[in-house]
Amino acid sequence: MGRVPGSDEFSDLTRHPENERVPGVLVYRVDAELFFANAPTIRAAVMDEVDTRERPVSLVVLDMRSSRRRPHRRRHARIAGRGPR
Repeated sequence: MGRVPGSDEFSDLTRHPENERVPGVLVYRVDAELFFANAPTIRAAVMDEVDTRERPVSLVVLDMRSSRRRPHRRRHARIAGRGPR
């Protein structure tokens, strides 16, 4: 996802190539409900995106707007691999 020029909104870079990438930031849209069974798949997809970036990524933001339920904060941390177990 990229920032819509002149705004604080983000949208799909594939559909809107005019959107701007924010250096060092990966905004990743999760198009499914986040729960324990698909967390490894989502984590792998995010890490693949991180690995393909030309510049190092220092911040990953998960866009959960299209997900039915909002995950608990701990689940966000666990996907990043840094949260309490």
